[in-house]
Amino acid sequence: MVLVLVVTVQPLLNSPLQIAEKAAGTWHEIGETPGYTMHVSHTSGTSYSVTYPRWQYDGEGFELRGYELRGGGGENSMNDAVKTITYDNGSDELTISDKGGEHTYTFSRVTP
Repeated sequence: MVLVLVVTVQPLLNSPLQIAEKAAGTWHEIGETPGYTMHVSHTSGTSYSVTYPRWQYDGEGFELRGYELRGGGGENSMNDAVKTITYDNGSDELTISDKGGEHTYTFSRVTP
């Protein structure tokens, strides 16, 4: 008797490939009044520019690091201004959080 076991593994919902391919674009805050709009642009390689008027009116540099984009702290990645952006493929939403996690906002994609 031969027993064959087949295992299938679904892709991770927030894999690096997902955020790298899908983060760029225009996003609008969900459930916030007023709701701010965030623009994410892929600049080159693992570099992104993020414009989010709630925290910074000018574009800030972010880097792809594993499953997230991290940036906003200038040269010092330990700076309290560091922000993290994650992507949820199941809902097609981005979430941005400050370093301490005290301020977190979720965004839906703005379609043209």
